[in-house]
Amino acid sequence: MHCFKKPLIGLIISILTYLIIFFESEEEKYLKLPIDSRLRKLNYPIQRHHIITDDNFNITVFRLGKKGSYQFNQGKPVVFVPQFLNCIDSYVLNEEHLSPALVLANYGFDVWLMSTRGGDYSPNDGKGSDFSFHEYGYYDLSKTFEYIYLFNPQNISAIGHSQGGNTILVGLAERRLKNAHKMIIYGGGIYGQHAQGLFPLLINSPFVEILSKFTDKINIGPSRFLFYLTKHFHFVSRLFFHYVIDTLESDMNVNYLYRFAKRSPQPTTIQNILHYKQMFVNGVFRRFDYGPEKNLQKYGQLEAPLYNLNQIQESIHLIYGTHDVLVRQPDAQKFYQELKKTQAKNVTISEYPQMGHISFILDKRAQFLKEIISIIEDD
Repeated sequence: MHCFKKPLIGLIISILTYLIIFFESEEEKYLKLPIDSRLRKLNYPIQRHHIITDDNFNITVFRLGKKGSYQFNQGKPVVFVPQFLNCIDSYVLNEEHLSPALVLANYGFDVWLMSTRGGDYSPNDGKGSDFSFHEYGYYDLSKTFEYIYLFNPQNISAIGHSQGGNTILVGLAERRLKNAHKMIIYGGGIYGQHAQGLFPLLINSPFVEILSKFTDKINIGPSRFLFYLTKHFHFVSRLFFHYVIDTLESDMNVNYLYRFAKRSPQPTTIQNILHYKQMFVNGVFRRFDYGPEKNLQKYGQLEAPLYNLNQIQESIHLIYGTHDVLVRQPDAQKFYQELKKTQAKNVTISEYPQMGHISFILDKRAQFLKEIISIIEDD
């Protein structure tokens, strides 16, 4: 009997290795499909549009309609803006009645999903990587606003989660967004002095600067290990995310984390990470700091210029969760008070005690969506 043990163990290990590395379930194959292919299978009308920005980058945006419809909504237009290391898939990965973009499309809004340069849907290979969330807001979002207006000439609202909020703020502060209506930022902000977990440790370390000496872009891509971990080991994966984005008490829909893991992380540039670091470490919202010499060439001054938040005239609505590891209550309130000093038409802030950071795209109840609908509907 003993002579069979080693071959049997080897066979079991081989089978497990095959299952982990090579075998793909039908659901995994489905989640690998691009967003438009997946949503068509769910009977949603969706179109893929291509835009050329003012600095000659190719941007892909998707127009999403109501489930079962053969035409697109002509309600108020709303554009979703992607997060740090994520693509716009994150807004449709939860259960249908809880996914922000699907809920708004089924309500009757004219929903658009914008991908940003460098991501899966807008790779722009060979065009360099000298960009961060500044270019996302200054070029990508502004041109998306112009494009949407051609199809639906109404004022446009934007929704940004996490870094998506910074992208929106850049567009507003630089007065680039034409026909802007309501700006909704959830789980976002420009201050991170009270952030907890692994992210502030990483961002405050010299790791990114060291990495920048070897590459200008990070192409990690989704991990099959993380996919299987989040699909089959809920407690372990929940514990992992506890140190990254949400506390254990948040309303995160842990049953759907594997969907998020299948689409994240997305490629990003070292400059984008460094820009984030400059903002969090210095506590100042300014353009990318290249250093005195290059700043002088780029901006005509030794220091990177501050974003002029006083230029903002549109309504801004902040929503954050009590169990958000990255955006803590003191930082959210500081950001709110800063916006109150601007020319913004209206500034509001809402706190959801059961929510964290990723909860805004993967929540069990998504009660905040009722508030978002009310904000956009209210003229």
